Amino acid sequence: MKKNSIRFFIMMVLLVPCYSSGQTMMQFEILGGRSYYTLDQGTLSNWGDGWIIGGEFGYRILPHTDLTFNLLYSKYFYTGNNIELAFPAIAGLRYSVSGQPSNTYETSVGIRFNSQAKFINPFISLRAGVFMLNEGDIIISQWFDSNPQNVSHTKYYDSGVSSTNLFAGVGIGFIIPVSSRFGIGVEGRFSLLMNAKGAFLPVLASFQYIL
Repeated sequence: MKKNSIRFFIMMVLLVPCYSSGQTMMQFEILGGRSYYTLDQGTLSNWGDGWIIGGEFGYRILPHTDLTFNLLYSKYFYTGNNIELAFPAIAGLRYSVSGQPSNTYETSVGIRFNSQAKFINPFISLRAGVFMLNEGDIIISQWFDSNPQNVSHTKYYDSGVSSTNLFAGVGIGFIIPVSSRFGIGVEGRFSLLMNAKGAFLPVLASFQYIL
């Protein structure tokens, strides 16, 4: 009985490292790309598409499933497509409208389902978390032709607002391994704000490092 126990212990000591070396438990990805705002109305209706950058940490919880943690920053540029202004009909009154960029921060937890194919590894991801949005100020400048140096500036009524929203998202993409530790990939995501009007479609390129 004692000899069998010793043999079993020796086999476990030999097999565990072999099993561990064949399993990828953790990976880190640097992400970047273009983020498209998909609604003509809503929170960022006066801002257009922007860029996005961030990172994702993944931990293998099942043979084909990773638990992921995301932190992303994005910036959107002013377009003024949905500005609504009304001015009195006064001769010589002039105005201009300018806007600052808006930015967002995404913090989320997700699940990624991998195929673990040899050459191209497609995957589907699900995410949920907190979306912090900082709208840029929209400034309306007014002056008269008779006194152009005397310019008044006012802020558009619903601009320059910061908010925190819950969101849910889904993504689909693939990773191409280039070595035992490195990979490159592409992913398209769709993110929907839960308590505000807003939907985003980031298209991301990624660089993966297996820890």
